[in-house]
Amino acid sequence: MNSTKRLFLKYVFRENGKHVLLYRSDHLPDGKLRMLSEMPKDVILVADVDLAVPANKMVLAASSLIFRKDYLIEAMGYHLLKRAGQFSSKIPGIRPREPHELPKLLIIIGGRNIKTINGVEYFDFRTKLWHKAVNFQKGFCNSGVTVLEGKIYAVGGCNLTEAPLRTMHVYDVSADHWSACTGMKIKRMNFGVVTLDDCIYAVWSYIIGGRDQKTIYSSAEVYNPKTCKWTIIPPMNVARSFFTVAVLNGRIYVIGGFAGKDKLPLSSVECYNPETGQWIFVADLNIRRQTASAGVLKGILYVVGGAVAITNVLKSVEVFDPNTNIWTFIEEMPGPRHHAGVVCLNEELYVVGGSDGTVDLRSICVYNPKKRAWIIYPTYMSIGRSQGGVIAVDIPHNYI
Repeated sequence: MNSTKRLFLKYVFRENGKHVLLYRSDHLPDGKLRMLSEMPKDVILVADVDLAVPANKMVLAASSLIFRKDYLIEAMGYHLLKRAGQFSSKIPGIRPREPHELPKLLIIIGGRNIKTINGVEYFDFRTKLWHKAVNFQKGFCNSGVTVLEGKIYAVGGCNLTEAPLRTMHVYDVSADHWSACTGMKIKRMNFGVVTLDDCIYAVWSYIIGGRDQKTIYSSAEVYNPKTCKWTIIPPMNVARSFFTVAVLNGRIYVIGGFAGKDKLPLSSVECYNPETGQWIFVADLNIRRQTASAGVLKGILYVVGGAVAITNVLKSVEVFDPNTNIWTFIEEMPGPRHHAGVVCLNEELYVVGGSDGTVDLRSICVYNPKKRAWIIYPTYMSIGRSQGGVIAVDIPHNYI
């Protein structure tokens, strides 16, 4: 191919406010550097593009890929603008590179086993073993746990005396250390917490509903980690506690729970749109559920277990398709569970701990949608626990 060229690539720099990529081609006798944007569009370049390539390193045709010059410039522009949060490409065939999934740790914080627990344990998916981490200062349960900017936030809940809390603490996984930060405006337990990731502006943590010792709340508030401030947002249509919550397609779904009016769990489901600040009802569950657990896999919302009453714990599972607004039963868990934690990872649903109505459980129950089957892992937590906060995080760089 006569138009095939070998290039020397230089670093990107700024010239008159613009990013410029320089090159020197081996077919130019003067050896001068030229801007890549000056090359004709029909020239075919052979280059393994790397903006960090040393200036004196030749990119050889024998071990590289073929690019048109305008494609190379577009790729450079994509990465520079993406870094600045300004890129939105609608060109067919251009899409961000999908990174390899990092190995994860599953962490369970606090919970209850006869009394509240201050212990923290983590499960290594590589070895399928549980390990103990540094304990929280005080025992707590019914708290909300979420991840913001790589750190775990434990919010609210109740202490040993069943008193509701407004406190929030942050766990740095790499340092194995807890610290306190700004608490909620309202003391809450048995509420919901979720995180929404807006890749343009900020990451927000939403606190919804719940109760104190006298009142069940419909109110909700949102935390901005950049300002460390809580803001009240529009309330739900129904005050509820003991519900489960999940994020699907940028919307917050609040499912079931307990309103205290007729002493029966709720079957209603509400959906919050953060862009409009509005709550709407979607299709009801097939079964009334409180203390259930929820997760999302491939655009489908899963709700597992829960209870109709203290003595009637469920093992049934329902899934919600937002495109049809229909709830459907799928395979039941091996046994009943409520007050469990759920993590969705590796295209599987992990149901952690909980109670079967008689004892607090130590096991992880895993659902594989492709096989349409449940299994129970043969390794167990050091202690059975329900009402704990469960989350999955990337393994820190200093983890051994």
